[in-house]
Amino acid sequence: LGEWIEQKKRNLEFFKRFDLLNDEGLRIALDSMVHRSVANPAIRRCELMVRMRGFEDMANEEGLAGEFYTITAPSRFHAVHSKGGFVSQWDGSTPQDTQRYLCGVWAKARAAISRAGIHVFGFRVVEPHHDGTPHWHMLLFMRPQDVDTVRDILCYHARIT
Repeated sequence: LGEWIEQKKRNLEFFKRFDLLNDEGLRIALDSMVHRSVANPAIRRCELMVRMRGFEDMANEEGLAGEFYTITAPSRFHAVHSKGGFVSQWDGSTPQDTQRYLCGVWAKARAAISRAGIHVFGFRVVEPHHDGTPHWHMLLFMRPQDVDTVRDILCYHARIT
């Protein structure tokens, strides 16, 4: 987490040192353009919400169901308890290790969903826990008759992997 914060600081310093120049000779500070684009977390979040709403509208028109899932990693991936103190089961995994683990869970679940002949679409957002360990939130749309099967598949793969 500390590395990520330092990288963000370095990026901001970089943006402050440079300008953009268009074909007509107009010069604009790079940092002001970055803050006006989806590189700005607030704008990126709004953009995501607008896209989700559009997907939800399309899903409703098609009579599809929306389901929200959260996938987390086992305690062996977490270094620190939320109230302080180290997790005794932690195996030294890094946030990158945890992300690879979650990708593996999703790959197995996605393959099982496909084998079941079910089509899903939606969004995945990755968020860090207090210790930097990622967890996933997914909003998936599917036919209403597939909800229970998809839920069972995701629960199974999230627990056994």
